[in-house]
Amino acid sequence: MLKKIFAFFKKRRIEIIVLLVIILLYFVSRLIFITQPLVYSDESEYIHFAQIALANPYNRLVSMQDGRQPLFIWAISFFLIFFKDPLLAGRIVSVFTGLITMIGLGTLSYLLFKKKNLSLLAMVLYLFFPFAIVYDRMALLDSMVAAIIVWILVTSAILVKSLRID
Repeated sequence: MLKKIFAFFKKRRIEIIVLLVIILLYFVSRLIFITQPLVYSDESEYIHFAQIALANPYNRLVSMQDGRQPLFIWAISFFLIFFKDPLLAGRIVSVFTGLITMIGLGTLSYLLFKKKNLSLLAMVLYLFFPFAIVYDRMALLDSMVAAIIVWILVTSAILVKSLRID
């Protein structure tokens, strides 16, 4: 079993190294000076809702009073446990959902075209896409929405290709 794993990594060594470099560049580009930009008004609203939800379990749906979906708020509440700075906790959620989006785009392009190089190119394009850089560094819902949409497309592509519902 261990020999098979080593053979797998030896065979795909270049792709794995390129993927790790892309992920490292992603984290460097998103995390460097993450708390430096000014706080956007929606960011402060999401973070405030997350603080309320964390302080009192009965208020976990407080964001729905303003028409906001609670999943992003719950994710920020989870990261508020680990980070003392609420702005950093909110922005870290967007960084991780942006990473999920980038991996989803790579997966989707591989499912559609069956070429590893094209999949890595899609991930590199997302890495340097200006809007993605901005939204992945802000504590906004847009990054999580993009991740969810991309993975819905991935599951749709799998469903269409397999022609089976089970």
